[in-house]
Amino acid sequence: MTIPGGSASDNAVPDAEPDREIVLTWITDYPGLVVYAPLPASGRYPRDRNGDPYYRSVRLRAENPGQPPRRPAGLLSDTDWAWMTRSEHAWRQVADKFGAQAEMIVFALARAACVTIGYDLKGSRPAPSPKRVYRTPTSLPQRSTAAQSAATSGPPCSPAPPNSPPTCAMNGPASPKPCTPPNTRTGSAGQSPPQPI
Repeated sequence: MTIPGGSASDNAVPDAEPDREIVLTWITDYPGLVVYAPLPASGRYPRDRNGDPYYRSVRLRAENPGQPPRRPAGLLSDTDWAWMTRSEHAWRQVADKFGAQAEMIVFALARAACVTIGYDLKGSRPAPSPKRVYRTPTSLPQRSTAAQSAATSGPPCSPAPPNSPPTCAMNGPASPKPCTPPNTRTGSAGQSPPQPI
């Protein structure tokens, strides 16, 4: 419903049912990750003049939203792991800290469900560089428990064994295949995405 004289951001109906999360399924440039538009705290996206939901930013997250977070073995030191997962960070902070390895690190953490990666939109696609990195609520550094150890082959987000090579969570916990940044330059051929405002 559009409120006469109101801006697009005023057009959400307070008592309406919550929106379903918008997932940008036509963007397939990020193996092991999906692109989605986070729901506002109200549970409703803003509406345009036609009453359609719109969004201005997106995030990358693990393909399975219910996937428990797991610290990739050997990817970060305990100090860097604690820094990455204690709060959200601007991309410049991450890039300054990790240099040329920044993208590889955050994409590996996103595939392991420990962080999500925020982007502004450029047209209907994520901008070339991330804007922020957000920790997931369950990825805070914590001591492992017997229950966590019994439930998984290694407690979620537990300290990695020393001198272990980085592994890619999308390939399974036992896979030795290293993570590599996705190819963000290739598009999805033959797909015609909707145009967010």
